[in-house]
Amino acid sequence: MWNQFRRLILGTVLELLLEEQVPVDFTTVQIRFDESRSAFKVPRLDNYMRFVGTLTANLTRPFSASDLPRIQKRLLEAWPDLCGVLKIPVGDRLEPTINRIELRLDGSRLELSFDLEAD
Repeated sequence: MWNQFRRLILGTVLELLLEEQVPVDFTTVQIRFDESRSAFKVPRLDNYMRFVGTLTANLTRPFSASDLPRIQKRLLEAWPDLCGVLKIPVGDRLEPTINRIELRLDGSRLELSFDLEAD
């Protein structure tokens, strides 16, 4: 299931970047999870998950940094939305407890740092 949630997060971010028309070279997208801080205990009696890591991608053309706050706000809204629709086989619900996103440009590179937790 770890791979499913990894893909769910990656797909959510990529969909949002497409909707916002961020000029991302999708062949350069990389998502890395910090294995020492990430945890995935689903499904269990006491479900818990935390995804800590980065997503990076090159841009195909210049992009205005003034659009980043709006995109970051949408990314912050995505984690509670994802937790709200997850169907856990056991009677537990996952509630978001940490929702930290930092989106920045480094020249022609987009960098997204995330720390997402649900318990």
